[in-house]
Amino acid sequence: MGHYQITAGTFGAVVIDQKTKKPLLLSNNHVFANSSGSGVRQKRASKGDPILQPGAYDGGTKEDAIAKLERFVPLKMLENFQVEVSALTETSAANYVDAAVAKPIKTEEITAQIWGIGAPAGIAEAEIGMGVQKSGRTTGCSRGTVQLVEMAVQVDYGEGRAATFVGQIGCSAMSQGGDSGSLVLDREKRAVGLLFAGSSSITICSPIKLVLEELKVEL
Repeated sequence: MGHYQITAGTFGAVVIDQKTKKPLLLSNNHVFANSSGSGVRQKRASKGDPILQPGAYDGGTKEDAIAKLERFVPLKMLENFQVEVSALTETSAANYVDAAVAKPIKTEEITAQIWGIGAPAGIAEAEIGMGVQKSGRTTGCSRGTVQLVEMAVQVDYGEGRAATFVGQIGCSAMSQGGDSGSLVLDREKRAVGLLFAGSSSITICSPIKLVLEELKVEL
C-alpha cells in the first residue's frame, strides 16, 4: 500500500481517531505522505491524496485507491542535492516519528487483523532483549529482538534528503524495502513500534506510544 506517488509500503494497523472515533489506517509519512515536510517546498502530499492498494510498484493505479491521506507528522529534513547523503556532515532538526494516517474510502474493506499475526492486544514499551514480530509487504511475517532503545540515527530519504531521528528503537534485521509502515509487536501481540527504516544489520522503529500521541489516534 502507499501514496500514489511512491513505490510500495505497508499498512501497519487500524487506529481510531480520538476526535471522530472513526477508523484510520496507520503507516509512515514516507509511505502515505511521500516524505512530506512542513514547508511549502517540502510538502510533497496533501490531505485527500489517494492511497493505493496495491502500491504503484505492484501495479496499483488510482483506480485501486482504498483510502485518502488524512494527516501526517511533517519530517524535518536536511537537504543538499549536490552530494550523497553519506557525505553530509550536518544533521537535521530532531525527528521523533515517521508516521501518517489515511481515511478508508470504505470501512468494510479494512480489518484490524494483521496478516499472519492477528489483532494487536494493546501496547508495550520496548526493552532490550524483547522478542518482536512484524508482518510486512516484502518479507511477510518475521521475528527479531530489540537491541537498542533511545537510539539516534540519520536516515537517507533519497534525492539528497536526510532526516535525523532520536529516541528510536533498534531491532535485529527483520525487514527489507517495502516493509516500511509495519506495526512491530512483542510476542504477546502488544504493539511496540512502527517500522520505518533498516538495513541488512538493523531494523528501526518509532515508539508506538509517541506515534499514537503525535497523530492523535488510539490503537
